[in-house]
Amino acid sequence: MYNLIRMKNREPIKTFFTSTLLVIMTIENENLRRMKILTKTTTTILLVASIVLFSGNINSVSGKGRFSFELLPGGAYVFPSTLYIHQKGYNDLKFTARYRTESFILPIYYSYRAAYRFNEKSSVELELNHLKLILDNNPPEVEEFSVTHGFNQLWVNYTIQSKWVLFRAGLGPVIAHPETEIRGMHFDTSQGFLNMGYYIAGITSQLAVQKKIYIGNYFFFSAEAKLNVAYANVNVVDGYARVPVFAAHGMIGIGIRL
Repeated sequence: MYNLIRMKNREPIKTFFTSTLLVIMTIENENLRRMKILTKTTTTILLVASIVLFSGNINSVSGKGRFSFELLPGGAYVFPSTLYIHQKGYNDLKFTARYRTESFILPIYYSYRAAYRFNEKSSVELELNHLKLILDNNPPEVEEFSVTHGFNQLWVNYTIQSKWVLFRAGLGPVIAHPETEIRGMHFDTSQGFLNMGYYIAGITSQLAVQKKIYIGNYFFFSAEAKLNVAYANVNVVDGYARVPVFAAHGMIGIGIRL
């Protein structure tokens, strides 16, 4: 009888994993080559979750388990900030940069999050956030300056649950994929990690508040607002660019608690 209950409890969990994989595959379809690193990260998280799940050590009764997984699409606004570009043999460029994020154009904006709950009040999380930066006010020397395959932010979060909402603080690295052309010199995106154009470029932090609404024993919907501060040095031909980011994010998502 115990084994039968365990098998029944796994059905909605299997459905969640299948649906999440289909969503991720759709998001990455048009950018498969360049986005492999993000897909591998997501796949690894799901694989670890599946191994833990089928070990039979998870309490999934009434959503009281210790593990949760979330997929959160949404959007972000990046506030104007000072962009500094240095290239060897040229005068430095320094100006107030204005960015657009194109959150709903593939590859879309999203966060993927895995959490472990210590108790009813606190938890620790690993969150991957995919943000895009596209310079909107290019000076004559800058033909292109964008980070569209990811101003990716990998946060380790700590959360505190109040009576009504969850509060979150996070810190981690920026994993950037710069696409730039400055003074006619196009940066080669086939370098970096695994020759895919990704670099650990800086540090990022976040503060967020989230409201979860549970549907049944496993699933929940959520709405989240977050403020994000980051600083990165991204590569350009014969130089670098210093990119501070101050952003406001809004997300809605689905999740499962095991």
